[in-house]
Amino acid sequence: AREPDPAPAPVPEKKGAFSDSFHTQGAVSHPGYAVCFYTTFVFFSMGWLHLLPITMLGMGWFIWLERRYELSVDFLRSLPWPLRPPQDKLALLEEQRKVEEPPDERTAEQQKKVAKQRKLHGRVYLGILIMVSFILWLQAEKAAEMARDTVQFARGQMAKLQNKQAVARGPARGSFSGVN
Repeated sequence: AREPDPAPAPVPEKKGAFSDSFHTQGAVSHPGYAVCFYTTFVFFSMGWLHLLPITMLGMGWFIWLERRYELSVDFLRSLPWPLRPPQDKLALLEEQRKVEEPPDERTAEQQKKVAKQRKLHGRVYLGILIMVSFILWLQAEKAAEMARDTVQFARGQMAKLQNKQAVARGPARGSFSGVN
């Protein structure tokens, strides 16, 4: 007779605390997304919209770091509430970490190269973050200067108008009514 079908190959577990949550829960549950939402709301209500892009970049960087470098469970546990993943995810992650991983097959030279690239990428991202924040700060300063100029202009126009009105009234009427 026929041999039974071989069992399907086990699906490898994804690493990272949040990588499977999008598919299993039907919603994006990475706390970084929640923080992005709340900061958007707070910044919008406080009028700090120029700070929004840098916050989004920071959160995106955190999410990317978590997925790319698999931050340790202890580090994830030590995070404050909005960033800390759910306990069941942390427990699952700890179980996954207990399984021995195959030894790294890269040579020492390749490992050095990868470490160097990671360091370089980190510096590049940090540089971009600093440049963007500086540009946003300059824009905020420019906006403040324009607002000051507008207020000064409005005050000048108001003074001109009041002078015109005083001249139109004439000195006798102005002094008689007590209004200058």
